[in-house]
Amino acid sequence: MSDSGNVSAHEILGSLNEHGAGIENDLEKAFGCYKKAADSERTAMQYKVAQMYDNGIGTEIDKAKALEYYIKAADSGNAAAQYRTGYMFEHGIGTDIKTDKAFEYYQTAADSGNTDAMYSLAQMYERGIGTDADMDKAIELYEKASKKGNMRAEIRLEILHIKQN
Repeated sequence: MSDSGNVSAHEILGSLNEHGAGIENDLEKAFGCYKKAADSERTAMQYKVAQMYDNGIGTEIDKAKALEYYIKAADSGNAAAQYRTGYMFEHGIGTDIKTDKAFEYYQTAADSGNTDAMYSLAQMYERGIGTDADMDKAIELYEKASKKGNMRAEIRLEILHIKQN
């Protein structure tokens, strides 16, 4: 069934191998199945493969490959992948530091409601990284992320409040 090219079959076999459901757990086989699904443009599997490359699960750690798959998933609308892609560009993981690209991916993820991206974007505005410094915009993003439960944003707002008093 898996060799037929059926993307769903690759995804299911990957999950069975990853979790050992009914078969012996085999992360390398799981990675291979997920990669076949990811290479067939399955966004969720692109993100999964990126995480596996990123963390060395079922394969060797390869930050450049991880970034490649995060970008694929990000460009297909996966907000978590958009955030992670921004993070990797900001910190030069698997690539050179590219704060302009980091800013773009954070903005897209933040627009999709990703609170980690809102926080990171606020940091960029606060410090003038990848954009002009804009403390009002930074505070607006910290507040938005905080209202959605992001603790780092809440803490940062408290620190800023203390500094202002």
